[in-house]
Amino acid sequence: MAVERSQEHLVREHFEKVAANYASFYRGESSEAHSFNIRLRRVSEMLPPKVGTMVDVGCGPGILLRWVLEERHRSPDPSARLVGLDFAAEMLREADRFVEVGGNARRSYFLCGEAGRLPFGEGTVDTVTCMGLMEYLDDEESVLAEVSRAMRPEGVVIITLPNLWSPYRLWHRLLNRVFRALRAMFPHSGMLKNIEFMVGPFTKGIAHREYSEGAYKKFLRRFELEPVDVCYYNFKLFLTPLDKWFPKLTVSVSRRLERLGRSPASRFLATAFIIKARKGTGDGHRAV
Repeated sequence: MAVERSQEHLVREHFEKVAANYASFYRGESSEAHSFNIRLRRVSEMLPPKVGTMVDVGCGPGILLRWVLEERHRSPDPSARLVGLDFAAEMLREADRFVEVGGNARRSYFLCGEAGRLPFGEGTVDTVTCMGLMEYLDDEESVLAEVSRAMRPEGVVIITLPNLWSPYRLWHRLLNRVFRALRAMFPHSGMLKNIEFMVGPFTKGIAHREYSEGAYKKFLRRFELEPVDVCYYNFKLFLTPLDKWFPKLTVSVSRRLERLGRSPASRFLATAFIIKARKGTGDGHRAV
């Protein structure tokens, strides 16, 4: 009898498997590369001028930390202490190599650990980033409680999230349900596998949550994290599978629309958004 594996096991297995090639996802002209790079750029823009002790939770191969070191801090900042944390050992090995190539090995370090059990004392972290993390977690509440515990009053957390209401994701969810139903009806169909390969894939076992801005802002406030900025990114007008079939056109249009990231009238078109929140001061007043 097949044993059902947990979400955590599936996610860990997936990221261990793709670790060696993960940094390459940022290269090229594909729709995925554009999404990864514009996310990286927007998160970097939302970081405070002085990051202090910064922890990138779910750091992967260290892309953000190397970006911060090379692009944001060309002039040495003695207060910066950059830490990458991930539960995938292969990702951390890649991170060590990737950051060292940039000549920054002495200015950052990486830890293997769980997002729900951060190895930092209470109130010792100034800046936390979570890129592509929250949507995969089993227990999001525990992770945010840990982030809030580790942050200093008025510290900053920046979280990227898939946009529940974007047309692209609505369409993708519909196709995912259709292919799951077809797979259940025709489990051995080679033709169905070929069709899914051309337009998908859609039947992955890993759960991937999506979010609305308003609901997530309320969620953050439960952990003394007050939202102070929101930016949307990756504007996709070409729905699956057109984005896969015409990647250059998809990316070209997306790049032209990225300036709408803070436009309430248009940002629903984006596939994802970023929330920046500040930790409360602990005296009953919100940080300004």
